[in-house]
Amino acid sequence: RAFGALGGVVGVATAVGPLAGGGLIALGGPHLGWRLVFFINVPIGLATIVLARRWLPQAPPSTRRNRLDLAGAALLGAATFTVLLPAVQYDAVRDPRLIWLLLPAALLLVAFVLRERRLTRQHGDPLFDLRLFREPSYTVGVILALLYFSGFTGLPLVLSLYYQQGLGYSALQAGLGITAFAVGSAIAATVAGRWVNRLGRPLVVGALLVFGAGTVLIDLVVSTGPGAGAALLLAGPLLVLGAGSGGVITPNQALSLQRVDSRMGGPAGGVLQTAQRIGSAVGQAVIGAVFFASLPHQAGPLPQERRDAVYGGALSNAVAVTLAFIAVALVLSVTDLALNRRRQRVAGAGDEKPTAAAPG
Repeated sequence: RAFGALGGVVGVATAVGPLAGGGLIALGGPHLGWRLVFFINVPIGLATIVLARRWLPQAPPSTRRNRLDLAGAALLGAATFTVLLPAVQYDAVRDPRLIWLLLPAALLLVAFVLRERRLTRQHGDPLFDLRLFREPSYTVGVILALLYFSGFTGLPLVLSLYYQQGLGYSALQAGLGITAFAVGSAIAATVAGRWVNRLGRPLVVGALLVFGAGTVLIDLVVSTGPGAGAALLLAGPLLVLGAGSGGVITPNQALSLQRVDSRMGGPAGGVLQTAQRIGSAVGQAVIGAVFFASLPHQAGPLPQERRDAVYGGALSNAVAVTLAFIAVALVLSVTDLALNRRRQRVAGAGDEKPTAAAPG
């Protein structure tokens, strides 16, 4: 229920963010408005610091001094950067050789894992405590978070671009256009937080299917060329999409941390959040790159009917990438569900006592 409440707040914030950003852009105009979007983080950050000092409990006294794993953070950050750079830069240079940057990314990831393994073995302070991954449910949850956030965060981004560049909406109108997604996410996250202990991993599987259905519905609506009425026609699919999202994120957090030793709760939550943030960055970079790479490079503005078709096709390609990420996450969830049921059957068979043979 705690994760459900948190998920509901996140869903509401997802709605407030685009609306506030669109309002600031409208208020400040084309030159100042986008700068205000960044400056709004200053009062929010200050308020968060004050409230955190008042509301969060103090750390218990400890004689052990923790050290930040700066080298591990640098290795993971560099690996993430070399994964993101080819996707972000491809539309600008259209150079296939950018793919070679994935090779140093792999080497950096190997170096990161080796360092974290050594620090874990020496009982140091690794960025990722690899002892956490001895629990299968946690390992699956982290990988699922990485895959799902890679697919889910890029879609609202390209949909906003479709609204503004394809249909000519303002930033505020684009923010209003994806409000249904946040509403569905807030409601579903709260409900899923109450059901997760009863349903377990099947809830995540079902929510992934709902999210996939919402994604397909978005593609079907855009393929019909909705024109100026796109925001209204997409409200239903976005509500379905949000319901699936709220049913994935909250239960996956609860199930991932359920079997983790409470003394490892801090590192476990940190690793899970890191997987979500890396997935968000990868998803926005990759899905955004596919969207822009699908647009024609030509001089001069396109007529409106042509813009609808061109940007609709680019959004369809971005949707296909989203579905690919979600499909892999779904396969992982179904496989984990099947293995868990098999382990339970084996454990149940081992617990059964053999019945005594009848005399004679």
